[in-house]
Amino acid sequence: MSKPELPERIRQLNEQVRHNPELTEGMGPMHLLSVPGRVSRQLRSTPVSLLDYDGKHWLVAGFAEADWVKNIRVSGWGVLTKGKRIERVMVAEIPAEERAPILRAFVQRMVGGRFAFSIGPDEPLAAFAAIADQHPIFQIVTATPVDSLEDAVKNPM
Repeated sequence: MSKPELPERIRQLNEQVRHNPELTEGMGPMHLLSVPGRVSRQLRSTPVSLLDYDGKHWLVAGFAEADWVKNIRVSGWGVLTKGKRIERVMVAEIPAEERAPILRAFVQRMVGGRFAFSIGPDEPLAAFAAIADQHPIFQIVTATPVDSLEDAVKNPM
């Protein structure tokens, strides 16, 4: 399966955020997610939009084959950076049959991320259930503030 292509404007923005995570401070729900690579164990970073829904925090994947998805499935943890705040997070993947309401909330709220979804925000819940297997979702189970990325890697939860 070939890797999906991000729109050029999204690729450029992602690159800016990777080089300067403090930019996320004024960017709404955008965070920089850093996850250890499956093979290298070195942190790999990508911008994500954190969804607050139903009193919980969620990472929603636009693409099932995204490297961050594969990496976080193996590690079970990552580091979220928002401005100068850094948290080490543990996650749990949500089964496809439970994803529809979370997907709908994500598509309704994250206008900039809709390009990754084949349906619009006003579709019925059944339409989101039909695409749920294409969009992995991870609930943030615990979040612990750390002083740096190095501390997050050295001090596992």
